[in-house]
Amino acid sequence: MSRVGIFGGTFNPPHSAHLRLLRFMRERYALDALYVVPCALPPHKELAGAVSAEDRLRMAELAFGELAEVLDLEVRRGGRSYTVETLRELSEPGRELMLFVGGDMLLTFRQWRDYQEILRLAKVRVFPREGEEEALDAEIARLRAETGGDIERAELSALPLSSTQLRERLRKREPVGELIPEPVLRYIESRGLYLG
Repeated sequence: MSRVGIFGGTFNPPHSAHLRLLRFMRERYALDALYVVPCALPPHKELAGAVSAEDRLRMAELAFGELAEVLDLEVRRGGRSYTVETLRELSEPGRELMLFVGGDMLLTFRQWRDYQEILRLAKVRVFPREGEEEALDAEIARLRAETGGDIERAELSALPLSSTQLRERLRKREPVGELIPEPVLRYIESRGLYLG
């Protein structure tokens, strides 16, 4: 049985906290493969920054290419990206899927398309943000009781860093230090992204 990790998101832009999470996933969960899946359009929020799916895909490849395989499944599919469709596409005999999500995503999990099927297709591991552990544990307990799904809080808190903060700093042309990988920052500058 091969164990495959899946980490989706907008990656708008990819940053150092994403890299930290990917390193942790590889080490903690003994993954045979790790896939990063940039979405085309998120179903539950507006996509900020007016950056194309193709640009976000390329930035993810530049940021994560040494740690994970970046898949263009959702970008190619186009339209709203639904996790359940991606899991159906990646599911095959002899493969155990492990889906990694942020705590904010889990707190809206019941709004996801076919969330019960997601929990049949994959184990789910959740990265909390500081201060949301109690709410997450309660939601995890409810989802487990309802679906019998294999869902747990990971032992690593997400860094207090968001793509929203970084987009604002880029828009104001403020330095971002090492918060954005250098190849991604060069790409952003060459394409004039996030400058408003």
